[in-house]
Amino acid sequence: MITLRDPVSPTTEQRTTPEARPSPAPACAVARFLEPGTGAILVVTIAVVAATAAVGIVAALAAALGAGAVAALADLRTRRIPNRLVALVAIAASAGMVHATLHGERAAVVASAVGALGFAGPLLVVHLVAPIAIGFGDVKLAATLGAAVGLVDPRLAVLALCIATGITGVVGLVVRRQALPLGPGLVVGVVAAAALGTRVWS
Repeated sequence: MITLRDPVSPTTEQRTTPEARPSPAPACAVARFLEPGTGAILVVTIAVVAATAAVGIVAALAAALGAGAVAALADLRTRRIPNRLVALVAIAASAGMVHATLHGERAAVVASAVGALGFAGPLLVVHLVAPIAIGFGDVKLAATLGAAVGLVDPRLAVLALCIATGITGVVGLVVRRQALPLGPGLVVGVVAAAALGTRVWS
């Protein structure tokens, strides 16, 4: 990509030293509180408490989607998915597995693993073949979201992947851009699959 800049004389550039450049203003406490990591921690903490206390798998999925939505926003802004946000999604999925196992659902771990593989497996293959096409952050986010939705039904992971890639492709065609963040599509795909899954297979 070529970035156009206003012509600057060599004399001007030589006089522009790092010391002369204005330093960014320090972030205020409110801005720091609203950073993606802090907001996601708050969402996950509240929802995981609900998951382990009573509601269970549904609350764990909601917590994972809450943290995943924050990760998707970070992906939109920076084209990167921070590991701390992926870890929060994993914590929510793990809470769901613990809750399901304690309530006698012994197949919960297997269902979660199948969901993670179904959602992230194809993305991992693409990443290994063409790393520039899909980043490893997308793979990690898909794996953790797939683990969460797999607790509900492992088949939802495959449906979520189809929706996620389809929506991202359509948006790319509409805005005429070849490179788009996949994080938002992954979250939307899981939400749509969870909402439509029972109707698709009924």
